[in-house]
Amino acid sequence: MKTVLSFAFCLLLSSLAFAQKTPVLFQKVRVFDGTRVIPETDVLIEGGKIREVGANLPVGNSRVVEGAGKTLLPGLIDAHVHVHGADTLEQALIFGVTTELDMMMQPRMEAQLKATASDDRASFFRRAFQQPLPAGTAPSTDSTFQPW
Repeated sequence: MKTVLSFAFCLLLSSLAFAQKTPVLFQKVRVFDGTRVIPETDVLIEGGKIREVGANLPVGNSRVVEGAGKTLLPGLIDAHVHVHGADTLEQALIFGVTTELDMMMQPRMEAQLKATASDDRASFFRRAFQQPLPAGTAPSTDSTFQPW
């Protein structure tokens, strides 16, 4: 149950960061930065970016969120998705996924999504689009696969 609550808190954080007008100060929160854990600290977010991390940060005009017993995480990366449109990227962000790696996006959709990019969506990268093999042929061992 504690894990579920921590995850829910992280979801809340990701939505706050993008919709933020007033600075947000998380007090006495546990932070995992992807490398290490800071057991208890304050985190100030301004304009959707982390401005300061440290103990006993001044409140100023910030909205205070009590973080005791909760954990902040960096944005998550989903390394295998099939993006079907902007709504897929919007839903990903709601769940804390800030970056998606698409496996089969058509070039036309990629161009459309990039032309209408928004802070309300996860960012994405697409794998090179694969053309179907001609009938009666097998994949080559000298792979022409184009990675990211």
